[in-house]
Amino acid sequence: MKHLTTYITLFSALLMANVCSSCSDNSIPGTDDNNAVQFSTTISSDNDWNPLSRVIYDGEPGHEKFVDGDKILVNGYYLPGGIDNNGEPDFMYNQQMTFNGTDWVYNPIKYWPNNKGDKLKFMAIYPYEDPARTQIGVTEKGYPIYRFEDCNFNNDCLATEFVVGEKTSMGEKVTLNFRHIMAKLRVQVKVPEFIDEIPPVKVEVKELWHHEFAKYGTFSGFGENGEPIWSDVSDKIVSIRDDKGYIINSGETVLLNNFTTFYPPSKVDNVSLIYRIIDSNGNVVKDYPGGYGETIIEKGKGIEIKAGYETTITVTINIYGIDNVQASSRPIAKWKDTTTTPVTF
Repeated sequence: MKHLTTYITLFSALLMANVCSSCSDNSIPGTDDNNAVQFSTTISSDNDWNPLSRVIYDGEPGHEKFVDGDKILVNGYYLPGGIDNNGEPDFMYNQQMTFNGTDWVYNPIKYWPNNKGDKLKFMAIYPYEDPARTQIGVTEKGYPIYRFEDCNFNNDCLATEFVVGEKTSMGEKVTLNFRHIMAKLRVQVKVPEFIDEIPPVKVEVKELWHHEFAKYGTFSGFGENGEPIWSDVSDKIVSIRDDKGYIINSGETVLLNNFTTFYPPSKVDNVSLIYRIIDSNGNVVKDYPGGYGETIIEKGKGIEIKAGYETTITVTINIYGIDNVQASSRPIAKWKDTTTTPVTF
């Protein structure tokens, strides 16, 4: 009888566990790992806004994809019956996820709803922690609103549009398709090949100055064309400089890669270069020993830089000094169309 009582007790416990597994709690409706909500991040090439590239400085390895230890912030929304009422992120709120080189790991684990027709909606932003970014509208209807203040300028920032999914098969992952939301700026110096009558020279770039730039901006999602939505981009401050030092020989084009920066979309102006020109005998032909140097782009004659685009300013310097300045921009993608804009300095 003792054994029979034990058997009945175990059978009752199993029955209750089975009943509870069919509950409709949208946060933890089950504990089966096959029912866990999992995520992936992939590189998409179907348009100009989807590639996963997060270069901090040009030339550094390992920044064209997420790497071990990267962290993202994810918000998740429960859609009963698949109906989206633009409510609060009641499924996940500012959930940190860490990439282990293969999967995105987070805790506590969340599970797909059991009710047929229920769906989940997600959005994500990278990096997880950014001292320049303040979340000011995540509990309001629609896409979360982020205010960027005192940007550090050396880090790209990525975000996703909303993605809606439902449990369809074991182990299927929600794909988070990140897009660039900052404008990327690069500066390079070109020294042309010289004809036989003119002795070759080399240029020593001492410092590059960007005296005023956009410091604040509000990001609130993506428009119908997929472009990031920015507003209240304002407040210019002084200044960013690259004083690493570069030697550019005749026929070379050198990227001042310590200057590569990321801004809210804005207008770039008031940029100058401290450099000197040295002939083949080592004599200084032209020198800017101090101050801010020679203006590349005058204040008020700026270049528009767009979110999701890389803009490169090319400064050509010949034996007499700065010859011309050009700006070209292209989507941060599989580079398609490139536009070049002459700049008067």
